[in-house]
Amino acid sequence: MFTSDKEVDLPVVYMLVGVPGSGKSTWTRIQMKKNSYLSYVSTDAYIEDWAQEQGKTYNQVFSDLAKQATHCMYEDVELLTRNEGSFIWDQTNINAKTRKAKLAKIPSHYKKVAVVFNTSLVDCIKRNAARDRSIPERIIVSMHESFEMPNIEEGFDKVIVY
Repeated sequence: MFTSDKEVDLPVVYMLVGVPGSGKSTWTRIQMKKNSYLSYVSTDAYIEDWAQEQGKTYNQVFSDLAKQATHCMYEDVELLTRNEGSFIWDQTNINAKTRKAKLAKIPSHYKKVAVVFNTSLVDCIKRNAARDRSIPERIIVSMHESFEMPNIEEGFDKVIVY
């Protein structure tokens, strides 16, 4: 998928798609190290930073800060697209309606790539249990059951499945 900074068509947005524990953030960390042209947008990044500043955990501050983090993330998207920046959008994006609303914020000249993490429910639950910030299992099950595979008709130029 990625080769080198000079070989990538710019600008591009890589919208990650997958339930919690599917490997999105791990994959992102690897790509960010390899590709200096990429920026990163995520509500979790804001929440984690703010929790650390307060000496609290992600789970302790999530409900109080989720709305503010979402606002900041959308400001990041707006700034990046205004400046023609390429970026990874790290959220669950598990249904077509959510993805469509987000894609509407991306200029038409951008290359739009869905990066899908089609990880088994068992593996997602296992990985989630091993994380510092864990999502209740019932929510992961619900998200896994309501997962909708993205497709080109939604507005993506390419769909990559892991």
